[in-house]
Amino acid sequence: MNKIVLIPDSFKGTMASTEICAIMREQIRKYYPEANVVSIPVADGGEGSVDCFLQAAPGKKETVKVKNPFFEDMQGFYGLIDNGKTAVVEMAACAGLPLVEDRKDPMKATTYGVGELILDAAQKGVKKIIVGLGGSATNDGGCGAACAAGVKFYNESGESFIPTGGTLTKIERIDVSGRDKTLNHITDLRQLTPEIVREFIDHIVVHHAEKIQGERVQKIEIYYNCIGAFEAPSMEDLPRPQIKLDTRKGVAISYSHAS
Repeated sequence: MNKIVLIPDSFKGTMASTEICAIMREQIRKYYPEANVVSIPVADGGEGSVDCFLQAAPGKKETVKVKNPFFEDMQGFYGLIDNGKTAVVEMAACAGLPLVEDRKDPMKATTYGVGELILDAAQKGVKKIIVGLGGSATNDGGCGAACAAGVKFYNESGESFIPTGGTLTKIERIDVSGRDKTLNHITDLRQLTPEIVREFIDHIVVHHAEKIQGERVQKIEIYYNCIGAFEAPSMEDLPRPQIKLDTRKGVAISYSHAS
């Protein structure tokens, strides 16, 4: 046997993909010492996701003091890639199943630490944050993470609290005015770049051109992630801005919507 390729996912709640690769490589070497063993760790957003990113792209791991699933202090981490422009946050790093051991209770567990990791990454000036949601020991819908970012949740008595899976029904009011402004440069888009547009689009269907009333018409359908294609409003419902376009002689431009 000349070459062996290892591509394991993590073992839920026990070992990350990189650990499994190391163990498999060690055992294979005992029986095939001359074989070329190639390790390709993979992850689905759960434990080991940060390590997989850091193996695939140059970067570094940042360690941060955050809250674990039961609001206890712990050392969490996230990855920085793309020359520090992108952060990879792994929910399992502070709210994952391996951290709760025999205290598995999603009704009491929180994602507060995840919010702390996101906030720390934002404070370091990253432009993009990738959050892996696999391997979670929580069921709070991300409310804990939102609290860490400054969002306030209130019960019917007007008291603020940090919701967990078991107290989500007590939420009466949400106040986002205190959201940490550090996140603005990530969530408030000032310019729609081609890179951002590509993040939203799933695929584009270009139909054959046809002549309608002597004019060449070609229909293009854009399918967006999560929502698919949608029908544009009629021209009558749209404002009519003054648009001036400079074109070469003999070229006419008009705007219309697909019926």
